[in-house]
Amino acid sequence: FYAIQYTIYIVHFMLYSTQYTLYVLCYTVHNIHCTFYAIQYTVYIVRFMLYSTQYTLYVLCYTVHNIHCTFYAIQYTVYIVPFMLYSTQYILHILCYTVHSLHCTFG
Repeated sequence: FYAIQYTIYIVHFMLYSTQYTLYVLCYTVHNIHCTFYAIQYTVYIVRFMLYSTQYTLYVLCYTVHNIHCTFYAIQYTVYIVPFMLYSTQYILHILCYTVHSLHCTFG
């Protein structure tokens, strides 16, 4: 009777151990699965951060470029305005000399 009782205990313990081993195995597989998901999402986040950084650098470069071009535009406008004034003055001088010459010729 003791042998039967101990055999039942041993079988019960073996079943319990097998069940526990299966639980441990399932949790291990689950943890490995979650680890791969975590790695995958980390890679996605890093890629997104790199893309965001790249986009921010592009925006910064274009902003600096636009500021640079704006200063060039202002500089060239400053150069053009005196040239236009000088050209206008020169055209007025030619017009005045033309009128004067016509006046002297026909006057």
